[in-house]
Order: sequence, then structure tokens, then C-alpha cells
Amino acid sequence: MSSTSPICLKNKDEENQALKKEYIVPGMLEKIPEMIENSGSDPILRAQDVNQKMLNTLKIKSLDKSGWYMVSYSWDGSDETCIPVKSINSGNKIMIKYIVPVKQGLRYGDELIE
Repeated sequence: MSSTSPICLKNKDEENQALKKEYIVPGMLEKIPEMIENSGSDPILRAQDVNQKMLNTLKIKSLDKSGWYMVSYSWDGSDETCIPVKSINSGNKIMIKYIVPVKQGLRYGDELIE
């Protein structure tokens, strides 16, 4: 099986849902189904599938505004997918407060948060 095949990673939906609940604030979690409907892709990935190669290229870069990060990965080693996210400290862990919708592109900043 090819390492770039999206089916090489087993579907772990139950585990993925648990991770979302643990690391994404409830208000953002509630928005994800609508974001999927509007864009046709998972806003966490800005894609429909993942593969091992993508995981190996994952990068997180701090941006110039407090709590904002650019998460990026490459599907095929050339085109990079970038997703701006806002984080907050919640108790003793960092959580995702906001994931910028696909239609907003690479824009980021607290003014985008509804």
C-alpha cells in the first residue's frame, strides 16, 4: 500500500472525536459541522483525507498576534496547506479557540472571531 494513500491510516473517528473534545473549546466544536457543510472539507485539515506523508510535514509557527498560530502541512511535498488557528490557555493546557474558515484564507486576528 502506498504511503500517500489516504486509506493507509485507519479511520479512528471515535478517537478523533475524543481529541476534538479535549483540545477544541466547545463553542468552536459546535461550528465545525457548519464549516464542513460550507466548504466541503474538514476545517481542521482543510482537506477530506490524511496520509502519513502529511503527518511527517506538519509544522506549527507562532504568528505576530497573541495566541495565533499557522498550522501547515504538505500533501505531496510541493503544495502547502496553511490553517490559521487561535489558541487559549484553559487550566493547565492549550486549547484551540478558533479555526479560520477556508473562505477567509490565510487571514487571522481576533477581529475574525465571531
